[in-house]
Amino acid sequence: MAGQACVAVEGVRFSAAHFIYSDEFRENLHGHNYTAGAEIEGEIGPAGMVINFLDLKGALLEACEPLDHKVLLPGANPLVKLSGDSEGSKEVRVVCEYGEEYVFPRNAAVILRLQNVTAENLAHYIAELLRTKLLHPATAVAITVEVKETPEFGARVRLEL
Repeated sequence: MAGQACVAVEGVRFSAAHFIYSDEFRENLHGHNYTAGAEIEGEIGPAGMVINFLDLKGALLEACEPLDHKVLLPGANPLVKLSGDSEGSKEVRVVCEYGEEYVFPRNAAVILRLQNVTAENLAHYIAELLRTKLLHPATAVAITVEVKETPEFGARVRLEL
């Protein structure tokens, strides 16, 4: 039996703090209990599956684990200057364009190469990690990642493989 299918895993949880900072919109540092899910679309292979559920869930857990119980910082935001982001530093100092300042222990912060740490950008970041790390079958055509900040609010990103 051949055909197309979509294999999904849901419910991977991580808790993290973040803020959004732009000329148009600024929000204070706050946190979420995020949930993440992933889907792989493709042809059903000879073993009767697109990908093993456990492989997909393991890869998603591996992508989310470094974010858990951390402050997620926007390392590619021109309005946010970070110092002390090198490996040997004990703290990360954050200075924002309009005067806000934060200091975090280095081991409590993750600097992501994102302009802002939004659900959309986190979903894209995780999807890219899965696309490069996951051993997906040659018949897989796309990966979709969903990140939810709350049960009502989230974002979904689909990347072609």
